[in-house]
Amino acid sequence: MREVIGQELVVSAVPVTVEASVGYVFSDDGSDDVDELLRRADVALYVAKEQHTGAVRYDLAHDHYDPANLALITELRRAIEADELVLHYQPKARFASGQFDAVEALVRWHHPVHGLLTPDKFLPLAEPTELIDGLTDWVLTRALTDVRDLHSLRDVDIAVNVSARNFSRPDFADRVLRILQNVGVSPDRLTIEITETALLADPVRAATALSQLDAFGVQVSLDDFGTGQTSLQYLTSLPIDELKIDMSFVTDMLENASHAAIVRAIIDLGHNLGLRVVAEGIETRDVFRALHDSGCDVAQGYLLSRPMPVGDLPRFFAAVPDVSPAPRLRLPARRACRRPTARWSSWPVRSSWSRWRSSS
Repeated sequence: MREVIGQELVVSAVPVTVEASVGYVFSDDGSDDVDELLRRADVALYVAKEQHTGAVRYDLAHDHYDPANLALITELRRAIEADELVLHYQPKARFASGQFDAVEALVRWHHPVHGLLTPDKFLPLAEPTELIDGLTDWVLTRALTDVRDLHSLRDVDIAVNVSARNFSRPDFADRVLRILQNVGVSPDRLTIEITETALLADPVRAATALSQLDAFGVQVSLDDFGTGQTSLQYLTSLPIDELKIDMSFVTDMLENASHAAIVRAIIDLGHNLGLRVVAEGIETRDVFRALHDSGCDVAQGYLLSRPMPVGDLPRFFAAVPDVSPAPRLRLPARRACRRPTARWSSWPVRSSWSRWRSSS
């Protein structure tokens, strides 16, 4: 089937080839129910597209949909309609100026039984289904509405993560623009974060969507950079504005010389290509200083601030006197623990960014 589909066609005198991904399942794989077999074949198809392996036979190891997870997916559909989802925001700051000028939106689910669920508990279940489209639209709408309505965020940009399946939709860029128009937020305030894996899952459609978003003025960030297999050709040919260094390299860069070298290499690569470079997962002052000295552009992590509900953002920004054009960064005076339990407002602050930077 793949060989037949892949044969060259001529359309309007232009040679065209099509690559196909196939997912399949046998009826002796544990079910004779037609709907269940089709669902399993769809799971295998998603794996084939994600891993670029051409054809994949269904395997239970690929399937996250045990009865409990299937129930959770059904509840998630209802949760979107019932407004049980919430967004928390983690501020990001410029190393050079010390200003907070962006926040990243992180979705949470207030489950009536299981409590507050983090994205890793439900996003992997939603991503292989059409539910991810409605979820992404909800996150975009809510995040853009929040930055529009909060006066303290009038000069702050918003970053939103999207999945590989979102980029496989031919209308994705149009949906983003429609949401921006409906909410009334300028496209240049929005950054779409896409992982390397998502970019490689369907590079042709991803390139089309990225070009459309770029034409609208939306910024594009390549998230978790360094953990995938992105071709350098993509970095030069696609409209990407930002590289985000994966936190696995940042967290232990002072103890792991190889990770430190990777961090420096990504910073140099990004700057040579004219891209902004973000380091996430910053938890100690020493790591912060090392990234600052390496020329990194943007800082994000628990050292600066934990993710917080939207209601806490005005207090966070108001705590720093310089709010024009954006609040200045203040670091906690004590060394942050890996998983701090204290809220940002309880950290002792002894000096402004400028005094700390001059003393370093």
